[in-house]
Amino acid sequence: ASGAYAGAKAAREKFALSLAQEVGERGIRVNVLSPGVTRTEGLVAPPAMVDLLVGQTPLGRLGESADVA
Repeated sequence: ASGAYAGAKAAREKFALSLAQEVGERGIRVNVLSPGVTRTEGLVAPPAMVDLLVGQTPLGRLGESADVA
């Protein structure tokens, strides 16, 4: 599952790069947001897993919706 996730993430970033090169001449910007692990209703994980994820996060905590907004 992590390989598929990583591949999809890389594809999204390359797509954004290609799109930016295509439309940049017209003054259109393309951005990619990769917020990492974010606390949402969809995050269903045991506390030990959450601790592991937080330990791998440079921020040192789970992201919050406000961080992304």
